[in-house]
Amino acid sequence: MVCKRCDTTLLPSITSTHRIKSMPVTTIITTCKVCKAKKRFAFHDKDYVLFNDKAAIHDEQNDTREPSLDSNTC
Repeated sequence: MVCKRCDTTLLPSITSTHRIKSMPVTTIITTCKVCKAKKRFAFHDKDYVLFNDKAAIHDEQNDTREPSLDSNTC
């Protein structure tokens, strides 16, 4: 990750600190040690799957690709 305020690469324990807070929603708070900027990441759904990790998306993309051209069919 990169700090949006000072463009420093955020490395855990070197250039940033990470805290887990159990607020109404579990939140990870990342603090930049250079400029002291804070970024919050909230976790709402434990069963959330990233768009790119969904199997149905990969199947659709594989079906819609154009067939490759053979070098012998010119």
